[in-house]
Amino acid sequence: MKKDSKKAESLINAYRQGYRITQYGEILNPKGNTINGVITIHKKMEYKHISTRSNGQRAHVFVHQLQAYQKYGDLIFKKECVRHLNGNSLDNSWDNIEIGSQQDNMLDIEKEKRTQHAIIASSHVKKHNHSDIINYYNEGHTYKEIMERFNIKSKGTISFIIKESIDSKK
Repeated sequence: MKKDSKKAESLINAYRQGYRITQYGEILNPKGNTINGVITIHKKMEYKHISTRSNGQRAHVFVHQLQAYQKYGDLIFKKECVRHLNGNSLDNSWDNIEIGSQQDNMLDIEKEKRTQHAIIASSHVKKHNHSDIINYYNEGHTYKEIMERFNIKSKGTISFIIKESIDSKK
């Protein structure tokens, strides 16, 4: 998270307003009362967030990020992500929150879950007939045309298929 992003601004404002996370991961409002927060799905994971006001607008602040901000201050803006060491994204206790790289974050997930995620991710790789896409690309069609013809949602997928084809010829 970059310090100048809206998410970072909302996080800092929530802290300045007096929202805190206890060492056990409980959420305290500015009056010191425990609140529940809301569980939301973000990138296929469950996270708790709170809603606050920032510059007259409603803002969502992830509880794990607020805990990390309390623990590390502005240093969290220099790291890629906030990690849950035990892989449980709803455990926002002090000892379970760390900052680090995306690779560190993936290694925090149980091996079985990581393997299952990799199997699901790799199953999407061959979702499309690569040779048909390469032939269509070689005919001079644009990424947009390829996306429409083969019902591909991402330019990254097309780029991956083309790069894979080039690499296989080396």
